[in-house]
Amino acid sequence: MSTKLSHTPGPWSYYGHSAYTEGEIIHEHSGYLLASLAWCSDSLEETFGNGTLMAAAPEMLEALETAYELLESCEYAEAMLFIKAAIAKAKNETL
Repeated sequence: MSTKLSHTPGPWSYYGHSAYTEGEIIHEHSGYLLASLAWCSDSLEETFGNGTLMAAAPEMLEALETAYELLESCEYAEAMLFIKAAIAKAKNETL
């Protein structure tokens, strides 16, 4: 038996090093702390990358769900836009 999961809707943001953690995932609208990152590598860049990737999770899930629906209905160009935007957020890039 599977249980339907829910999560805090996005957008989420990653904020680097704070007084208590190596970074935090924050809900942008409420300011709630969703996750704290512990020191997870010898590289600050890798820690930043991990936080950025986690913060992009809601948009990546939405992009995959939307892309699936659009691809199923043969709307390939629009699906590619959703996918590209999710990838950009996960990589901390702008379109």
